[in-house]
Amino acid sequence: MKRKHEDLSNDQLGLALTGEDFARACETRGLFSLAYLLRRLKDSDSFAPPAEADAAYGVISALWRSNAAALRRQNEAFTCSAFIEPLLDALGWHRIPEQAMPTGFRTRKRPDYCLFTDDSTFQAAAQSDPDTLFRMSATVLEAKRWDHPLDRLSSTDTPGWFPSQQVQDYLNNAKDAAGQRYFNWAILTNGNEWRLYSEHAAPGSPPSSPSPTSGSPPSTACPSTPSATSPPPAPCSNPTP
Repeated sequence: MKRKHEDLSNDQLGLALTGEDFARACETRGLFSLAYLLRRLKDSDSFAPPAEADAAYGVISALWRSNAAALRRQNEAFTCSAFIEPLLDALGWHRIPEQAMPTGFRTRKRPDYCLFTDDSTFQAAAQSDPDTLFRMSATVLEAKRWDHPLDRLSSTDTPGWFPSQQVQDYLNNAKDAAGQRYFNWAILTNGNEWRLYSEHAAPGSPPSSPSPTSGSPPSTACPSTPSATSPPPAPCSNPTP
């Protein structure tokens, strides 16, 4: 799923940054406009053709069907190893798990993964110091156990904090001593709900987020993951990393 990755931030940030529902599967507020997602994104080189989307959809569907019951009972480590990591692999991401934080990066925790869009960047980052590794990351990802509430106080992982505050802490502190940013994007997921946060989001706006459905498989924008007991919906093209 290797493809050309263009900088779309200036393009999409010029559109209206208002909250809009996206076919009830995805909600976007303060980041992408519905017009951008529906009309502009599909024309970029970063948008996967149907054949590639179908292949990823098939892998993710199988992952959900084979792990649905266990995911509801197991912990974060199982969610990561059985579902999130192979899902990221299917979408073409390269990942490096928890790394030492760059100098001056003062956060209460470290992200679970740094993500990279291609193998050459991944290999170079893996051989680099923490400052360089985080600068080369396309985004970071924070994972929680399956269906863990993302907007409730955590009693064990980060006591007194919401998981969403944890990710915002990463973005707020992702700067070196000179104020240069290490990364502008962060992903938060419990496997069922996936949220994309951005440093560029309109002030005070919540993240773009697929809308979760209690007791249902992950609600991703496209392709979505089917229910273990119902036939999957028709897949559609989706941007790949």
